[in-house]
Amino acid sequence: LSEEVVTRLKGLKVIGYINCRMNSVKWPRELPNLRELVVDGPAIDHTSAAIISKAYNITDLDLGSNCARIGDDGLKSLAETCTKLKRIRMRNISHFGFSLFADNCNLLESLTATECKGVGDLTLINLGNKCRNLTELDVSGCKGISDQGLVGLCTPGAPHPYDPSPPPKLPSNLVFPGEDLRIPENIHDIMFSCRLTKLNLAGCTALTNKGLKAIAECKRIQHLNLNGLYRLTDGGFIA
Repeated sequence: LSEEVVTRLKGLKVIGYINCRMNSVKWPRELPNLRELVVDGPAIDHTSAAIISKAYNITDLDLGSNCARIGDDGLKSLAETCTKLKRIRMRNISHFGFSLFADNCNLLESLTATECKGVGDLTLINLGNKCRNLTELDVSGCKGISDQGLVGLCTPGAPHPYDPSPPPKLPSNLVFPGEDLRIPENIHDIMFSCRLTKLNLAGCTALTNKGLKAIAECKRIQHLNLNGLYRLTDGGFIA
């Protein structure tokens, strides 16, 4: 976008960069209303990520399947700067790249990360503990995910052998309005229960009935995709 074009389009909320170079992009001051960015193409690399990260007010980011050159360095730049992100769509990223967004973007509500060879159990455990606003998750085709990862995702706060970090703690200044200030006995379950309403696990072929049992802990699930999970049996659904 040239400076002249940007000056005339200050009200833009959504921009798509498909098969374009981004070396002349000007933001965020010139585009104060920009909230959604769609980027794709083989020319997108870590340098492009540095430019994208300047749009720190965006809440929606879509990195297309041809953005492989962006790398972990580029994802680090994005995750540490665009902390207001609520919806992210990515393809074929590493565990490190995935975890960067989980660690820095705590407002995440919807995350799509498909066909990610490096994403596994520790990735989901970290996501469950860090992104407490997450309601929609699509990890279809991530074959490194097993039952243990689902247990960590669906029961956040519980200790898991693959996760070296301590479970989340209740805030010290927790206050309940009203005359009765007693803390409910199940407050930990209330605050750290799984909030997922939509979960896509299609093609995660390592999952078994044990993983299905973990999903049952997500009481708010409304949409569930288990296409291609040949290890599941009728007994798992009955249980």
